[in-house]
Amino acid sequence: MKDVLSLTKAITEVEYYSDMFEKWGEDKNILFVSPQLSGRHLYKTILPFFCLSSQDVRTAITSLKRYDYKKQLLDFQIDLNDDMVDWADIIVFPFTTQPLVEEIYTRIREIKPEAKIFFSVDFNFYELSKNHPLHEIFSDENIINDVESNMYFADMVLVTNLQLLNYIVEKVQKLQETKFKNVDGYMSICGLPLFIDSKIILKNVDYDTQNTQNVTVVVKKQEPVAAPTNETKNANQSTNPITKEIKPSEVVHSEGVKSLIEKTEMAGEKVKVKELQKKEQIAKQKDENFKKHQEQKIKKHKEKPKAKAKNIKVKNDKKPIKNGKHTSATAKERTSRKPKPSAKSATGKGKRGIGAKKRS
Repeated sequence: MKDVLSLTKAITEVEYYSDMFEKWGEDKNILFVSPQLSGRHLYKTILPFFCLSSQDVRTAITSLKRYDYKKQLLDFQIDLNDDMVDWADIIVFPFTTQPLVEEIYTRIREIKPEAKIFFSVDFNFYELSKNHPLHEIFSDENIINDVESNMYFADMVLVTNLQLLNYIVEKVQKLQETKFKNVDGYMSICGLPLFIDSKIILKNVDYDTQNTQNVTVVVKKQEPVAAPTNETKNANQSTNPITKEIKPSEVVHSEGVKSLIEKTEMAGEKVKVKELQKKEQIAKQKDENFKKHQEQKIKKHKEKPKAKAKNIKVKNDKKPIKNGKHTSATAKERTSRKPKPSAKSATGKGKRGIGAKKRS
């Protein structure tokens, strides 16, 4: 979609990137760590990055990588430095099996003890079928232990549905009696629904905003409980459903969201222009190099001395033809040859020879 594609360009622009960490929200700053270009991260990270931005809340993103879920699980590259940690009040990590507690969590709490660490859990990694592509990874006890530690020592664990939330709560309660017995943790858990912003999403859809189909929203008011009177009768009449037509394009963005989207689009266009200019320069350089090569080739050919002509004797390998076939014998040799008698005629058998007597 348009804004996401703009973000992939804009985040590589130095001025745009540094500007994210120069402004502080009046309430809090939220930092999203190394999301990928996937549907899951679109709703859990990228759209919140855009739509939570305001005067009170500032958002930033460390990087935006191409989709490679196995790499995120097993080889998670964390683009995080001390200045980013000092800026952030909330640091949101994506789901990974990489151990984060000893190095990352500890370092964050050393720099800024009041910062809150959020860890996302995307699915129930305890209950994967044998046919699941990640079953082998999560069959390793060491990996399960690392993920459990990432959850237990985070300030908040984010899940997207209540069933998973209840499952993890029960699991952690059992772990507190065994693995984490007498170990102080930080963990709370929160069910965070997927975030959808139709205005941003529909930028990727080719539709006529002037002829969109209206959506009817029905709002029901609570019916009065008191006994019916003249006043309540009038009130009952007002409890009929209220309908309102809303167009898909009618989504209200705050000034902070509008400003961030505009900056992202401008920075994205700026990077696009630079990339086009760079491509043009490369193409121009290739043309110049090709022309120089051709000129040098022509010049070298002209300067090369001409070879002297030599008299070369051409052998005549053609053989005379007899009865339509080649033969090595010349015409003179052919006339001087005499036919040889066949073996059969010499013995008197077979065909009659010259001068042979006829049988009586």
